[in-house]
Parts: sequence; structure tokens; C-alpha cells
Amino acid sequence: PMLRAACASFAACGYPDASTTGPAPGTAFTAHSGNISIRQNGLVISGWDLTGSLDVYANDVTVIDRKITSSDWWGVNLRPGYTGLRVLHSAITAVPGKGPDNGGEDYALSNMSGGSVELGWCDLSVFGNTISTGHGDIHDNYVHDLVPFVNRHGYYQHTDTVISEGGDTAGLDLEHNTLLNPISAQQGASAAIGLYPD
Repeated sequence: PMLRAACASFAACGYPDASTTGPAPGTAFTAHSGNISIRQNGLVISGWDLTGSLDVYANDVTVIDRKITSSDWWGVNLRPGYTGLRVLHSAITAVPGKGPDNGGEDYALSNMSGGSVELGWCDLSVFGNTISTGHGDIHDNYVHDLVPFVNRHGYYQHTDTVISEGGDTAGLDLEHNTLLNPISAQQGASAAIGLYPD
């Protein structure tokens, strides 16, 4: 087989990086703070610069063109019994040493539900298990700069860019993402994509 020459960058090979993910250039942001619960079906949240997190207790919520800087367990979380969450063109990061798990933060996107999620064109960094879902469409994202941490039980929390514990037969589609897990095994790295039979 013919080997392809190395790319100068991810974008040079057509894969997502900081220049092709996150909020659209020129987006006007309004500042918000706090760990916010969303309870309105069909809500569209756009143009926020949030210092905090979103906890979604509603169906068909869309988060688009957002910046989220979280010190919570997650940046965006979908609660059990709800579906249709879409997180698009957003940048979600954590604050090292400020999270609830002995200073660590776990998920940029957490899906506690069996419901569907779409995560697309997002720039995600610093969290340990950056994307946690058993069901959904994960595409065109840039996941990078994971941060290892010793959890409250005294050992390194495992790190994955994507983690799924199975149990959902509706399907999980991962397509056209740049998923970088630079953490060493000694500091808890499990995989770039961790598919577990829990």
C-alpha cells in the first residue's frame, strides 16, 4: 500500500482544529454566570459566554455559538428521561484545579439519558472524560489538552476523549473528529475512544 505524507496540521488533512470549531467568528456574546438548569423544551441558547454549566431537564434544546468555562462536573449535561440535545459550534473548557472531583472536572458533554445528543463543530478541552454518551451523533469536533487529576478516592481518574458505557441499542456515531489524548497511562489514560461494556 502507498503511504500518505504526514500533514502539516489537522486542517491540512481536512480534520477539525481550533480554526474550524467553536463559535462562528464575529459572534457577539453576552456574559452569564452560574450553574444553570434548563427546563424549557425546544429552547435555543445562542451567543452566551457562560462561566458555569448547563444542566438540561428538557427535550430538543439547542446550544449554539456558545463559550462555556466550567468548574462543575460537566459543561453541558442531559438528564435522564430527556432527548434531542444539540450542542453546536461551541467552545467548552474547564478550569484546572477548580472542579468538584478533588479539583478535577469530568465531562464537557455528559448524557445521563438514553436520549439522543448531537455534538458538532465544537472545541473541547481540559476535561478528563470529555464526551460521555451512549447514544448520538458526535461529528467534526476538536478534543484536545485533556488534564489528568487525582480524584477524591486518591488515584488518577481515567481519561478518554470519548467514553461510552454501552447499554443503548439506538447507536453512537463518531465521525470526522480530531480526538487527542496525550495523557500517559501512569496518569490515568485509558483511550482516545473508550467503549466499555458496563
